[in-house]
Amino acid sequence: MNEVSIDDKKYLESEGYKKFKQDNPVYGYLRVRAFSASEAVPISNLRVKVSKIIDNTKVIFFNGLTDSSGTIKDITLPTRIISNDNLVVPQFTIYDLEATKEKVNLSYKVNIYEGMMSVQNINVVPGDNTWL
Repeated sequence: MNEVSIDDKKYLESEGYKKFKQDNPVYGYLRVRAFSASEAVPISNLRVKVSKIIDNTKVIFFNGLTDSSGTIKDITLPTRIISNDNLVVPQFTIYDLEATKEKVNLSYKVNIYEGMMSVQNINVVPGDNTWL
C-alpha cells in the first residue's frame, strides 16, 4: 500500500482525495495525551502518526512528537457534517493513530466529529524504561 503525506499537492488533486473531501467537508480536532503512572509521568517525544486509508492509499494527516507535557494539541482533521436532527446518530470519520517510541508500537482508532475536540489518552504501563 502506498503512503503519502497530506502535504503532497499531487495527491490532493487525485479523484480519491477529492471524493474524501466532498464527504468530509468540515473539521474536527484531536488532542493526544501520553502518560504513565496514572498520569503522574508525561511521555515526551512519543512519535504520533494520524492517518486514514483512502482508495488503498495510507494518507498521513499528522506526524509529530508529544511535547514535554506528553501532549499534542489541536490536530485539525476533515470530518463529516453533523445533522441537526436529534434522532440521527452523529456522523463521524474514523482515523488510525499510531504511537511509537523505541521498541513499543501502539495503535488506536479515533472518531472525529464536526467542531468537537476528541481526546486520545495513551496510557503506558509503569516500569517500562524505554518510555521515560
